[in-house]
Amino acid sequence: MGAGELRHRLVLEQRAQEADAGTGLAETYTAVAEVWAKIEASKGALYIERVQVGEGPTHRITIRWRPGTGFTHCRDLAGRRWRVRDVRDMDGDRRWLVIGAEELTA
Repeated sequence: MGAGELRHRLVLEQRAQEADAGTGLAETYTAVAEVWAKIEASKGALYIERVQVGEGPTHRITIRWRPGTGFTHCRDLAGRRWRVRDVRDMDGDRRWLVIGAEELTA
């Protein structure tokens, strides 16, 4: 993959829960890094013994490899958000990370 394919600017975020004054926990998101990414739609499903048991990642996001992949969500500058389901170094050569993500709708 060439660097020119990384056309989308993403913010990697880590989710945290904090006690609020009211009834429980409030979720907050802290930006971990800004990266360039390639985003591809990929509708998938989870199967166990030929029976669909859930939805799989809706998007495949590719970024340059980075140490410490502690992020749980991604968002782009246009406001689209994804929940990270899986992060893999596909070749094991520390060049690219492939993220299986589920797009969140408002």
